[in-house]
Amino acid sequence: MVVFDFDRADLSPTNRALVQHFVADAITPRSRVRITGTTDRLGEAAYNLQLSQARADETRRTIEAILPSAQIEEARGIGSSQLLFDNSLPEGRSYCRTVTIVVETPLEPSTPR
Repeated sequence: MVVFDFDRADLSPTNRALVQHFVADAITPRSRVRITGTTDRLGEAAYNLQLSQARADETRRTIEAILPSAQIEEARGIGSSQLLFDNSLPEGRSYCRTVTIVVETPLEPSTPR
């Protein structure tokens, strides 16, 4: 999960490093990657949907720049439709300003012994 600043879709240098070291290193040629951008509930729903998509797209571009062979199946924004944390607290709202990156890598088939 990558946390964004309020009303921002750009990755900070720290988050770029996290994506490079933890996400890109986990991706193999067989991996499937899904990126989901979210927002807190503040603001208009249409704007939040657009912002969450911009966050997902920025994360996709970052991964593709680091690892051009990455198979990113989906990068989508869902706005505040699925709140991950309690938005009645500032901390909860902060943790909702995120992109979740799911990397699924099938196991290698085992060879008979």
